Amino acid sequence: MTIREKVIEKLEKEGQVDNFWCIDNRITTRLSAVILNLKNEGYEFDDEKSGYLGDSKNWNYVLKTKQTLF
Repeated sequence: MTIREKVIEKLEKEGQVDNFWCIDNRITTRLSAVILNLKNEGYEFDDEKSGYLGDSKNWNYVLKTKQTLF
């Protein structure tokens, strides 16, 4: 399973993904690059709900609507 597929799977299950989850699960340290590619493919993220979690540097990306590519 590719990095992209793992991120998509997480987004489809929970509707959100964050940097620390990707690092803890040894998926990628470049989540923002994966998200940029997904945006270019048509995924829409909620800018109002996305953001830093607490006072950390952990950015959380939240899908605007549920979408699937598979």
